[in-house]
Amino acid sequence: MNAETAQHRGAARVGIGGPVGSGKTALLEQLIPRFAVRGTRLAVITNDLVTKEDAERLRRSGLIAPERVLAVEAGACPHTVIREDPTLNLDAADLLEQRFSPLDLILLESGGDNLASTFSLELVDYWLFVIDVAGGGDIPRKKGPGVVQADLLIINKPDLAPHVGVDLEAMVAEARAGRGERPVLVTNCRGGRGDRARRAVRRGLVNAGAEAQAPQLDLVFARAPAGETYLLRQYAGFPFHVSRCLQLDGEPSGMATVLLQSLGAGLLQGDRVAMAVAVQAGAQAHVTTQGSSVAHSMASGCARQDARIVVGREAFLEYLPRPMILFPRADVATTLEIVLHEGASVMWCDGYLAHDPQRAGERFTGLSAETSLRDGSGNLLALDRLVVDGAVLDEGGVMAGYAVHASVGVAGPGADAALAAGWRTALEGIEGVHAGVSALPGATGLFCRLLARDGIALRQAMLALWRAMRLQRFGVEPDARP
Repeated sequence: MNAETAQHRGAARVGIGGPVGSGKTALLEQLIPRFAVRGTRLAVITNDLVTKEDAERLRRSGLIAPERVLAVEAGACPHTVIREDPTLNLDAADLLEQRFSPLDLILLESGGDNLASTFSLELVDYWLFVIDVAGGGDIPRKKGPGVVQADLLIINKPDLAPHVGVDLEAMVAEARAGRGERPVLVTNCRGGRGDRARRAVRRGLVNAGAEAQAPQLDLVFARAPAGETYLLRQYAGFPFHVSRCLQLDGEPSGMATVLLQSLGAGLLQGDRVAMAVAVQAGAQAHVTTQGSSVAHSMASGCARQDARIVVGREAFLEYLPRPMILFPRADVATTLEIVLHEGASVMWCDGYLAHDPQRAGERFTGLSAETSLRDGSGNLLALDRLVVDGAVLDEGGVMAGYAVHASVGVAGPGADAALAAGWRTALEGIEGVHAGVSALPGATGLFCRLLARDGIALRQAMLALWRAMRLQRFGVEPDARP
């Protein structure tokens, strides 16, 4: 499938079609939490003939914020509003993107229809068709457009085959023969087996060019029944390497510590590095780096680094990497997006150090850094943007002479006026540091802007802020790191 066939821009859109009772809504109930736990910002559109039954079912499920589910009533054959005239669904998708921007994914469930139902490629980037064994083993042989043309065919309820007289092996073989190279997935949509479907959908979106390639680093922390936090998922591709998940003495009970290491030379011209960190409900984690990453000189073009952090209900995360070192003529754009669910807390740092190893008076070309904080429904809580070039270090003004810039924030329970006072006290007397602490909008947290003469001064300031936060939250200061 070619992404150029899709007319929209923005979130990837995936259609889910199939006959009544085949398992479309059950599949949605498996896909939603599996995408959400990986930080995917999603919304759902359901289609029914003259009711909103499927939408209400999803709204009551607790799997997704109810306001992120819209219902379209077709008023006629369901395929008309997903194929012949998809205006109602296009308008619904646009409305969701306006309300909850940015979205990564919109799932569109069609109303129950016959085997001829297909999706317009003006509406979706990728679509799948669900049939079930109980509907008859001869469905693939009928070669309806939905069965043959869908990007992915799902055969649901395979466990029912012996009870309804269906030869499952023959049914699957006929489906594959009729679809050529298009994939066929046999699964139970109500059996908690949604991972295979999620991976298949995501592969299809990537192949269609509708979704970016997977991040090179993907970590998911979870809380074990005994209370300790562990790495539920760990994927580290080049240039990342991940240390063991450590349970250190003196840390808050159950907290996991992970050190990120780089196997590469740093950021080079044209590089794009992406990372994702998710902390599931009740888990506690500390993520830092063994050393600073380096952005090298670039003749033309730039490098990009994107990080996305999702902190689940009542979870806690400290994301405190070392500052990025900007060599002369480095040109870098970075984004840090933090999603904070109810009762969750996070402390983060985003820092940069200008470095001129030859002492030739050369500076970095440009730095564009954006940090955003959102709640679990995708609503923007705070946004910070920094666009600067190295020349400001040699000009007059507050940044003159300060080689290091850092933004430090904390959000969630305990990020209040008392902690702000503690931060200001902690920063007093640290030489070579110019800093200010202020409240984030809506009393969601605190933000500290730091300017430092060098990396040593920044480290002293960061340790002071970290210790003050730990002392207020846990009643004890941490050891002398990160």
